[in-house]
Amino acid sequence: MNPTHQEAAQSASDDGARREAEIAAIAYRLWQDAAQPDGEADRHWAEAQEIWALRQAGHPPTSPSQGGEAEPALALENQAPMPGLDDQSEGNAAPSYDRDSDQLR
Repeated sequence: MNPTHQEAAQSASDDGARREAEIAAIAYRLWQDAAQPDGEADRHWAEAQEIWALRQAGHPPTSPSQGGEAEPALALENQAPMPGLDDQSEGNAAPSYDRDSDQLR
């Protein structure tokens, strides 16, 4: 049995209302987690919409660990200093020719 146009519209309306309610709950939790600041409703709503969409797509949103500060990225921690444009290494990188003695140094 095919749903009528009215039944399909009602189902879409129910889905939209459920979506809005879920987004509102997420936004409220974000607002509470942020110590309930004034004037942040639009930002919390937009972030809640993104979280809701990620969950619908099967990609749970990431969040910082609850253990305090984030650990530094190992790649950055172990990164050697990068040479600048004027860095010509420690001393001569290649042998040079001394014309007076006719020898390589």
